[in-house]
Amino acid sequence: MRIASGIVVEAGEGAGEAVAEELERQVFGGLRDAAGQRVDLLLVFVSAGRVEQFAEIVQGLRRRIRPRHVLGVTGESVIGKDQEVERGGAVSVLAFSMGERVGVHPFHLGEEDWPEVFEEEGALRARIGAAAGSEGEEEAYRNLAR
Repeated sequence: MRIASGIVVEAGEGAGEAVAEELERQVFGGLRDAAGQRVDLLLVFVSAGRVEQFAEIVQGLRRRIRPRHVLGVTGESVIGKDQEVERGGAVSVLAFSMGERVGVHPFHLGEEDWPEVFEEEGALRARIGAAAGSEGEEEAYRNLAR
């Protein structure tokens, strides 16, 4: 498995495409030793100062990096490489190239689904399509989700 990261701080207003371009350079620079590596999962962290550009940034990253899966979140602060941005605009990414033996299975649980998932044994496993595992594994999944 290969992991690369990137962060862009304060690129200015209306610069969503420029942010995506710089993050693409950083991510593929981090994966450059692995020729032909694809990005299986791209995690995108957008600070509150960039919320208005969220869709433009994510679309630019999808177009440029072409990850198989994207998970994007917003937050008050963003951490990347050797810095933390608590105020202002910043975008950070983690790109995972996992190889053929590791898969990502996206799923969605709406707010209305949580009571069932927490109360019924086997409900979480059924919702995410997971195979039966060791005893206590489902409880561990539920604890992670809390």
